[in-house]
Amino acid sequence: YVARHGLGHADMVIVADTSGVDRVLRGYRGQLWAEIEVRGQTAHGSTPFYGRGAIEDMGRIIGRLLILRDRLAMVTSRTRITPERAMHPTIVLSQISGGVGLNLAAPSCRLTLDRRLIPEETPREALDQIRQAVAEAQSEAPGLDATVRQVYEAPATVTSESDPLVTSLLSNIHAVTGQRGEAIVHPAFLDLRWFTQAWGVPGVVYGPGDGGAKSGFRTKVYSQPDEYVLIDDLVNATKVLALTIVDLVE
Repeated sequence: YVARHGLGHADMVIVADTSGVDRVLRGYRGQLWAEIEVRGQTAHGSTPFYGRGAIEDMGRIIGRLLILRDRLAMVTSRTRITPERAMHPTIVLSQISGGVGLNLAAPSCRLTLDRRLIPEETPREALDQIRQAVAEAQSEAPGLDATVRQVYEAPATVTSESDPLVTSLLSNIHAVTGQRGEAIVHPAFLDLRWFTQAWGVPGVVYGPGDGGAKSGFRTKVYSQPDEYVLIDDLVNATKVLALTIVDLVE
């Protein structure tokens, strides 16, 4: 809301979310959520030839999406993303539903999917690939009735490792903690996007607590009921932020 309605502006942005006291998140992969709906014709299980099962038609589409997934796995980003396997575009078939009864051909079937984009891709390109996969399934099965709908998009954003915002944070991490910090690109999209895209300025995420960044979402301590941040990390991250603000406003 702040970004969309122009409530203020900045030359750069730090989102104080969980990154880890020795880690700067300088960007993230993009994201596209989409929904595919297939329409069929219900019929009794004893006479299925009077109808058309939407689940079977969706199966053809899923086959094409899996081919697309395998093809995308061969594409590698030029940007170093953590974990390394996130340097490839990915597709997850996340939800499927359909049918009205055990003894009836399904009149409809719905599939949702989560497509993650490397920085070299755009949501439009990703959506076009999904639509092409559906079109290929339709060419194999005349009469297959399907539509593709975009649910949500978040283009990838990456701030350069040489940007003063990144280099200042890394320098101050070393000064405060004695550790050599790292600047990584995250596998999932971040709230940073609202500012980097609306304002066109460099931005990072920096704050105490790993937030899944260290392990690439394999573990997410902060999302559990007993979430916590270590006091020492809170103090050190605050010092790093204070020193960085001084650096950047001078």
